[in-house]
Amino acid sequence: MTKCSFIRLLLAAACAAALSSCHKTLEPDSEFIDSNAVQLSFKGKQVMTYSPATCQLGFMLSRREFRMFDDQMKNWCTVVCSEMPSEVGQKLDATVTWSTSGSEGSEKVKVEVVKVSGKDYWLWCGNKNKRLAVTVRRLD
Repeated sequence: MTKCSFIRLLLAAACAAALSSCHKTLEPDSEFIDSNAVQLSFKGKQVMTYSPATCQLGFMLSRREFRMFDDQMKNWCTVVCSEMPSEVGQKLDATVTWSTSGSEGSEKVKVEVVKVSGKDYWLWCGNKNKRLAVTVRRLD
């Protein structure tokens, strides 16, 4: 393999990796941005929404982990971030896992902080095959 062919191969691999990652490709829905709810949606469908009357929130700073679960522990989701969300435009890796009566899943995604309000952070993965939107809350 010539040096030029090797460089072309490396460039093609780098382009393929960049295109397959979960960087912001689609804009978040205005309903997600405008909502004040702690929530999770996947592929445009609402998975879970926090209700203070029937749900609990959990948070562990040392693990950068956010949890939401109903009082019966039948429906829950966790978000573990590579670093703590802090400002709009920040990009980080997250593992989002959930189990509800309607769906179950786990996704490792690259998310962007698209909104911050107090201790609430709106995290968005605009990959057209995922469209994962989650709002998390720090409890410290």
